[in-house]
This record gives sequence, C-alpha cells and structure tokens, in this order.
Amino acid sequence: MPLVLTPMIAPTKLYNHVPPISPAQAADMICDAIVRQPKRIATNLGVMGQVMHFLTPKVTETIMNTGYKLFSDSSAALGDKESSPKKIRREQAAFSRLFKGIHW
Repeated sequence: MPLVLTPMIAPTKLYNHVPPISPAQAADMICDAIVRQPKRIATNLGVMGQVMHFLTPKVTETIMNTGYKLFSDSSAALGDKESSPKKIRREQAAFSRLFKGIHW
C-alpha cells in the first residue's frame, strides 16, 4: 500500500514533499482486492521494484539503503513535536522525484 493521505502522516512534515494517494484511492485498491481476489495487489512502482530486485538485487539494495540513510527519523518518530516543516534538502528532493512513490 502506498503512502495514504491521513491524519496519521501529518506529524511527519517531510511527507509534505511526497505525493501520497487519497483515502478514496486506497479504498479502491482494497475493494478491488476483495472483488477480484488477485494473487497480488501492487502499484506499478511496486511491481517494478520486485522485478529490479530479482534482476539486480545489489543495485536495488544500494538504492534502498541510500534512501534510508538520506531521510533520517522525523521529529514525530522520535517523540518530539515539529513546530514547522523541515526544509527538504536538495538531494532528498531529487531522490523523491526520481523514485516517486517510495516513502521514508
């Protein structure tokens, strides 16, 4: 399930720079899974990630590890309250645009 725009993600101000799907879109994905009962429900990005991991596991692991290191824990994750959104760094913005749909 991609990142969904809910009140739960509001404390993590970094998500202001990441495009989430709407609750209606998430509900459509769930309804589709119930009605069609496919073996797998995945976004195009998720399928591409699985294929890339199968074909080039080291490259995929390096990309994911880089993203993990690039985005530190938010204040909300650390139990603090963020008073204002953090400025997103250039490399974070580039990574977010390049790998749209991957959320840290």
